[in-house]
Amino acid sequence: MAFKACITIISLLYAVQLLCGAEESFLGGAEEVGEEEEDYEDSCMYGSMKTNDTWLAINCTVLCGTSGTVTEEHVPNNAPCVNLTTPPLNYNHTDAMYMCTVGACTNGTCPSKHKEVPCWL
Repeated sequence: MAFKACITIISLLYAVQLLCGAEESFLGGAEEVGEEEEDYEDSCMYGSMKTNDTWLAINCTVLCGTSGTVTEEHVPNNAPCVNLTTPPLNYNHTDAMYMCTVGACTNGTCPSKHKEVPCWL
């Protein structure tokens, strides 16, 4: 009997929220406080490894734009990058520690600077 009473009360509260427009005001709240939708159409996202001092680009070429118009761009020259990881990089193990051979992006490639640092995803 108590279970039926709880279900009835929950159903009534839900119906009142729907009738009073609580859902609508909740969903529209972001617009009311002035938040705007960001346009990331021209953005370039690239993977990176963390170190104690900085971030290292995983690849010196990135895909930019939307699914309709994707272009390949180079990470800026001299940006720090990962030339090699030991053990080999495995995206399924995000808590693994690696030794990264650091390089510097040069025209879309990552030539080594022959310096190793601890790194992680």
